[in-house]
Amino acid sequence: MWSRRRFLSLGVAGGGAALLLGLAPAREVQILDALADRLFFAPGMPKPSTLGAGARAWAFAMELPAFDRAQLRGLLRAIDWGPCLRWGARFPNLGEAEQDAILTALCEAEALTPRLALQALRQLLAMGTFTHPTVWAAIGYDGPTIGLQAWEEGP
Repeated sequence: MWSRRRFLSLGVAGGGAALLLGLAPAREVQILDALADRLFFAPGMPKPSTLGAGARAWAFAMELPAFDRAQLRGLLRAIDWGPCLRWGARFPNLGEAEQDAILTALCEAEALTPRLALQALRQLLAMGTFTHPTVWAAIGYDGPTIGLQAWEEGP
């Protein structure tokens, strides 16, 4: 059994190698979808990936400053490629138990950086997940109280 520290360091090394290879936005969206499914799927709710949570989260991320976007891409690469050494597959291709093990390792890490990274991903993916009207109905939210019709028509 690997220690969390070894697992995370290998994930960072794998992410660094993947950074050199490049990662298409479609792959980033796939990773975000897989993360959203593990973090926000609950009985009675649609799977976030079926609603395009990853694509919406990525659209929000594209509004971040360039340095923050680069950090996000590096983090996604580490999460995607890190599991290859232990389980022989990238994050979206792992089973739920393996994905949960990775998220638990990030959540319980002694160092602050992995925990902050997971919190940042949760916030980004919450925006991608809970901005879809189908999710609103599932959680009993009837939508924003501002006049959406006037907002959509513009000034």
